[in-house]
This record gives sequence, C-alpha cells and structure tokens, in this order.
Amino acid sequence: MSEVGNPALPHSGDAQHSGGVWVLHVDLDQFLAAVEQLRRPELVGRPIVVGGDGDPRRPRQVVATASYEARAFGVRSGMPLIQALRRCPDAVFLPSDHPAYDAASAEVMATLRSFGWPVEVWGWDEAFLGVRADDPEAIARELKARVLARTRLSCAVGIGETRLQAKTATGFAKPGGVARLTRRTWIVTMGDRPVTAIWGIGTRTAERLEALGIRTVEELARADHHRLGRAQARARRPRPRSRRSARAPGRLRHGGGLRPSRAPAGDARMRVGLGADAHALVEGVPLVLGGVELDSARGLAGHSDGDVLAHALTDAILGAAGLGDIGSLFPSGAPEWEGSSSLDLLARAYAEARDTGWELVNADCVLVGEEPKIAPVREVMRARLAGVLGVDPSLVNVRATTTDGLGFTGRGEGLAALAVALLDRA
Repeated sequence: MSEVGNPALPHSGDAQHSGGVWVLHVDLDQFLAAVEQLRRPELVGRPIVVGGDGDPRRPRQVVATASYEARAFGVRSGMPLIQALRRCPDAVFLPSDHPAYDAASAEVMATLRSFGWPVEVWGWDEAFLGVRADDPEAIARELKARVLARTRLSCAVGIGETRLQAKTATGFAKPGGVARLTRRTWIVTMGDRPVTAIWGIGTRTAERLEALGIRTVEELARADHHRLGRAQARARRPRPRSRRSARAPGRLRHGGGLRPSRAPAGDARMRVGLGADAHALVEGVPLVLGGVELDSARGLAGHSDGDVLAHALTDAILGAAGLGDIGSLFPSGAPEWEGSSSLDLLARAYAEARDTGWELVNADCVLVGEEPKIAPVREVMRARLAGVLGVDPSLVNVRATTTDGLGFTGRGEGLAALAVALLDRA
C-alpha cells in the first residue's frame, strides 16, 4: 500500500475521518487483455492489442485495450489498429469478444458485492464501493485478494474521502496496488500537475481555465470560485444575435423558401441527438439487440450484425456531436464493415465524439416491435452498451414498445429503434 503524498505530513484529516465512510475505487488491470491471457496463457508477457475483428490492416478499427507490454510502445485505447501495428509490429492482435468480457466482469462485480458494501458499477472494469472502516487499506487488500482468488484477475484499489480522490488514487496504485488520497494529501500530491489530471476536466475546460491564468491543480484550488462561476456562466451563455436576426429568425430566398438563420455552433454547452434505425427480420441469421444475441429463429438483415438498438444509439451520439450519421461514418456497402459487431461501431463513434470534446450525459433507447420480449435481458443490454461507452449502466436506458399491430413492426416484418443522446462539453 502506498500513502500518496508526503509521508512526513501529519494526517490529522485522516484521523478525523477514522471510522467514517471511505470511497474505494476498484479498477481491473488491463482488463480485456487480462481476460484474453487467461484464455491463452501463452500470451502472458507478450504485447496484446484487442479491438475490432483483430485484423489491424482493415481500416476504421480501433484499439479497445492494450496490454502493458503494448502500451510501452505507445499503443493506447481509441488508436486506429493500423497505427498500433506500426508502433508495435510484434503485437498479438485479437478480436473483441464482448460475451467473454461481460461474463468476466459479472464475476468480478459479484465478488465485490459479496462483501456487503454498496457497489456502484462503472463499466466492465471498474466500480466504486462505500466502506465504513477504521482501516480501509485492510479492506482494499482483502478485496484484491478475493477478486484474484475467484477470477484470477488483478486489480488496483484507490481510497479516498470522495469518488474523485479514490479514482485519482487508483492511478498511483496501478498496476495491482493500493493507494490513498485525502484532502490532507491532495495538494501535496496533485498541486503541480495540470488541471487535466483531474477526473472530468478535458481539453476544452483546460483551455478556458488557462485563459483565466489557471494551469495547475493548486492554482485551481486557490482560485476564487465566484470568479470561476461567472466565467463558466459566460461560457455557457449563447452569443446575442443581431437585431435583424432577432426580429426575423429566417429570411426568404429566391423561390419563396425559408432559409433559417444559424446560431453559432460553438456556443452550446449541451447537445441532443436523435437516432433511428430499422431492419427486416430474415431467416438464418442471429438476432442481436443491444449487443446481446437472443434465442430467435430470425435475425435482422444488415451489413453489420443489424443491431438496431446499437445503431440508433450510435446515430444519436453522432448527431449530437455534429458528426453526421452512422451511414456517413460506416457506409453500408463498405466491405470493411461487413459482419462487424455494432458495439465496435458504437465504440468508434463515441471515440470520434470524445475527440471533438463531447462526453455522454445519458441516453434513452427504445426498441419498436411485437417480439422479442427484452425484459429478461434488458439489464444485460444496458450493461453491454454502457460498458462499450465506459459509463455507468444507469446512464443508458433501454426499453421497448409496440405499435399494436400497425406497420411493418406490427406485422413482424422487422424491428426498429429510436435513441436520444445528451452530450456535454468535456
């Protein structure tokens, strides 16, 4: 266990916290790669890259995770597979296997719940626990030991008085260790680091803070919060339009059509996207919905796996981020997408959105059709979609409705889906 910060400092803040509730952040080490190493022990110690169908020469596929050996060559999540191949030509490239990762994650989370503490799952490979204890390090060590014994997977545990402290401490604990950050050690440890070292602060926010002369964590901590609040309010406030455009939101063009005025695109703090998709039901193909393969005699026809829920959510995210639609990013006739997992397409689309400065706030997905009934697997769908996006399943809702026998879905000819996604500037 490492106590992050200057060990010479008296931890009076910790002493006052003794016996209180601690937040523990559990983060599995190189999770996807570790699952693959369990299935293929001969890969232990070798650079591994997991993503797409495992073929790095096929375009538009990205790294889902890389083993520590591959990361030493500069391979990172979200990187195109072809770039990962250039950086680490000796790496072993493997296709994503979502069912295997779901099963391994479920076993880990069940192990964490076996302690009886509240558990808040944040995707496949991480969770927060609320623990009341005098010695949180002892509990952290027991958590690590039990997870390793039951799943053969290693994890790091961060301890803090808040989620932010705990998650930040995990960065010091990885791989496989335990670390603690408290208000007493926060500035000593984090003060000289850039503001982007704080969970939730992205490049856009960092640029706005730099304009205020704030570059480090300590400068942010010592800043006037009233000044920060006013600056944030100004950043969110839309720019005033001209008097002419305020009077007339649109103007007539030749032929009598109405040409709408455009509000400045960069002013919106939040954006909403609407996605829709529909596919015909056909014999002889598996039915995949929300990343879950269902027991059905018919599946959805499509260039990929036809997952209308994942497609609608992908479309909604791209729309909210102003990145076009799923068809423009993944053309239906392109051979590289034939048979692709829609979850991989969703992961790539969200990576594109994040690269342009957007983060998911929440999403709501609706399946339209008479069959199948998704209630038994609805939570699995939520977890699978959320796992790909790296968010808590509570942020991705999945539900279903019917058209009371009307239309192609009512006649059982196909299925449709709608999704709404709310994005916020990172």
